[in-house]
Amino acid sequence: MPYADLVTKKKPGSGRSVADCIEAISDAYESATAMIRSNPDTQQAFEDASELASVLRDLGDNGADLRAEAVAKIWKTEELSIAGLAEKIGVSKARAGQLLKSAKESTQKEEE
Repeated sequence: MPYADLVTKKKPGSGRSVADCIEAISDAYESATAMIRSNPDTQQAFEDASELASVLRDLGDNGADLRAEAVAKIWKTEELSIAGLAEKIGVSKARAGQLLKSAKESTQKEEE
């Protein structure tokens, strides 16, 4: 299933799609950056920009973990080889292996 189809799937009963949520995150980012850029208090602008950068790093890390988790779920439920998984998700075999390794490491962290 293409990525564009995946992000338009709606959570049952929510009325919102993943694409709607991603758009809301993007809109919030644009609003925050505009506020930071227009703040005449340069020290506060720096602190706010630092906090925004920290939150974005955390979101990026969490998103990467979620992606790896989804790849592992595909691999397990469809009983694919690494080559089959790579072809299905449109990456190299090496990258598919890295994503599976990342999912395993993430799972181990959660269990600790």
